[in-house]
Amino acid sequence: PLHVHSFMRFLRYGIIASWLSFPTATLLTVLGLLTPEQDTLVITVCDIVAKGFTSVLLHSGCFASTEMEEKIARENELRERDITVKALKVFTQSIGHDLRTPL
Repeated sequence: PLHVHSFMRFLRYGIIASWLSFPTATLLTVLGLLTPEQDTLVITVCDIVAKGFTSVLLHSGCFASTEMEEKIARENELRERDITVKALKVFTQSIGHDLRTPL
């Protein structure tokens, strides 16, 4: 389902954002915009969030399997659309023939 893929994508981006917060917090501390205590707090909170998100994501399926499922879903959708288009072409061709043929 789409909502599961959206949730998995949210988890992946959350993990990446949490990982990016480590160097960002350190840079802000070096620039004097964060105190060392604030730096420690930001890193601790982001570490907990990243580990939690990673645990959920790994429990639900790894990055690669989620992407593979999305790819398979897109391929199935394209196959269904192709079948629908072919059926519609056959239908319109037969209707055209029926309309040309007198009853």
